[in-house]
Amino acid sequence: MRTEEDKVLQTPIKVKFGDKEYEIKLLVVTENRKWKKQVSDEVVALGKQAVTDIKDNLLEENPIALLLCKMPDKAIDLLFSYAKNLKREEIEPTATDEQFAVALDLISEVAFPLAKSLAAMMSKLSR
Repeated sequence: MRTEEDKVLQTPIKVKFGDKEYEIKLLVVTENRKWKKQVSDEVVALGKQAVTDIKDNLLEENPIALLLCKMPDKAIDLLFSYAKNLKREEIEPTATDEQFAVALDLISEVAFPLAKSLAAMMSKLSR
C-alpha cells in the first residue's frame, strides 16, 4: 500500500523479480491513459477470441483454461509496456509468476486510483 507521501512525491513502485529489487517509474496522466486503453483492448480481444473459439468449436479445453493460460502472458506484456525502464530479457528468466502478479497489483493501484474512489462513492450512494 502506497503512503500519501509516496503519492504526492510520485515515488516509483518498488518490486522484486528473482532476487533483485527494481523500481517502476510512474506514468503521467497522458501516458497512463494510453496504457489503460491498451489494457482495455487486450481484455476485449481475449474475450472475443474465447467467444469465437467456443462458437467455432475450436476449443478442446475449457474456455476458462484458455484465459488462464493466455492471460498471464498478456498481463506480463502489459507490465513491461507500463514499466518501460525495466529490461524484460534480464527479468523474465529469474522472476516467478507470483512476483509478476504482485507487480501488476501495485501497477494497478497507481494506474487506476479512481476505481477505489468510485467504489467508495457507489457504496455511499447505495445506502
